[in-house]
Amino acid sequence: MRFTLFDLLKSLIHAKKEDKPMARYALAAPWYTLYNELLAMFEGDKEVRVLMDGNCETIRLYIDNPRKCAALDKVLKHEHRFGDKVVTVVCVPPNDTGVKEAPEDVETLWETAFDGNQAFAFVIAPTTPFGTLTYVVFASMVVQFFNDDLSDVYGNRTTLYQNIATDLFQRQNNENFCTEHAEHVSVRQKNWP
Repeated sequence: MRFTLFDLLKSLIHAKKEDKPMARYALAAPWYTLYNELLAMFEGDKEVRVLMDGNCETIRLYIDNPRKCAALDKVLKHEHRFGDKVVTVVCVPPNDTGVKEAPEDVETLWETAFDGNQAFAFVIAPTTPFGTLTYVVFASMVVQFFNDDLSDVYGNRTTLYQNIATDLFQRQNNENFCTEHAEHVSVRQKNWP
């Protein structure tokens, strides 16, 4: 038996309220998606804690490692605009000592920013006749988190770290965000190609 979208909607309309997955959610503002993306990206990193302030205008990343703090401060997008609302992402170093100098080498910069983070696989920056290409490769894992924006009947967002990175990080060196090849985990080598 085939079900159409119409059949699904009809069954949701006529179901009891407790049977409707979306009936228990209220829509959240879009900056909560940004916050949830930051939480998902850094949840496996023991040196980074993500907190949003009460008025939802600033998201702070408390980073225990000063070198990692400097690297993340350099690669993160700090301003995110949602209509007339601006949410700022701030890197807070340990003991509020101030942000140190970030590594200049693009590979070292990304490796330092993601040291110890399960989301990160590797970075390569081969030189070609057209210049240097930078590939920041993320782990081949499906990421799912609560995101009540009506895009999913259960209020989830299912994505890849690569897609989250596109929202969170600057592309200062024309970085390309990629996902590690799932069948060959040994691709972590830095040989090109």
